[in-house]
Amino acid sequence: MKAVALSAALFCTMAPALHAQEALMVGVRSNATGMAHTSEALVDITFLVFSGPLEEDGFEGYVAFICDSALVEMQTVFGAELSIEVVPLLAAEVFPALRSGEIDIICSPTTATKKRLSNYISSPPVFLSGVTYAQRKPVGEAATCSALVGSLGGSTSGLALIATIAQSGSFRDDGIILERFRVKDDSWQEAYADCDDPPAAPIRQYDGHLELAKAFCSSEIKYYVGDYEIVALTLQAYRKTDPICDYAISDRMFSEERYVLLGNTYRTSPEKTRFIATFFEILNRQVFFQPSILNEAFEDSFPKGQAPQS
Repeated sequence: MKAVALSAALFCTMAPALHAQEALMVGVRSNATGMAHTSEALVDITFLVFSGPLEEDGFEGYVAFICDSALVEMQTVFGAELSIEVVPLLAAEVFPALRSGEIDIICSPTTATKKRLSNYISSPPVFLSGVTYAQRKPVGEAATCSALVGSLGGSTSGLALIATIAQSGSFRDDGIILERFRVKDDSWQEAYADCDDPPAAPIRQYDGHLELAKAFCSSEIKYYVGDYEIVALTLQAYRKTDPICDYAISDRMFSEERYVLLGNTYRTSPEKTRFIATFFEILNRQVFFQPSILNEAFEDSFPKGQAPQS
């Protein structure tokens, strides 16, 4: 009898180790201005927030607001059973982290593509945007000794979309340089023949939008390519520190960017899968039921007078 009691005591002592709580890993972009960014990323622009795990870690913006709303309801459902860990990421880090299982959910302005929708659990579209570009004013015709186009590393506004903009004639004569570069015609370098320090390529990628805005306003690049709302809000914020940065944003959209939130249910425990599935069940209900969380998020995340017109 004593042996049985001792075995039971040992089992009870060991049981918590066998069922250690797994945190739900929530990835969030720290630099997608207006969508998901750290609260100190913007200058003199105050965003209202939904009080939740992302807000507590210093994140705000439209997508962060939506995620926090679902996460807070999850905390009510699961109580102490649910632990949430927030993981800040750059755009280029999002899918490697999602594929590897480093994160379970990504709270980011993530464009829906056929491949992504096939590989991950997805929310319905939560925002519609489009890729466009900004250019400095006054608009010049000639190429300079700087790179021509800057875009975000790891985003969908890559070479193919830059080529689409160039082929539309929007970049004027600079489009010829970009097209030659795209087809690996080295004659693009002739445009920089008189430059003491020519760029290695006419296109540069940056880790974040604030870095892009700084490069754009300092004439390191001539065109800033990205999703309309993020470009508009980032430049609007950056002008607080550089008021002489005068620019124009094209009102033409060269793509349709439907933002979704994604989750990874591969190589996860049954408990983690249950958390992820519950997150998307709550999110879907909050999106479709009235009043929709999307309306509240837009009203509270884009300050009056700050939201770009589209």
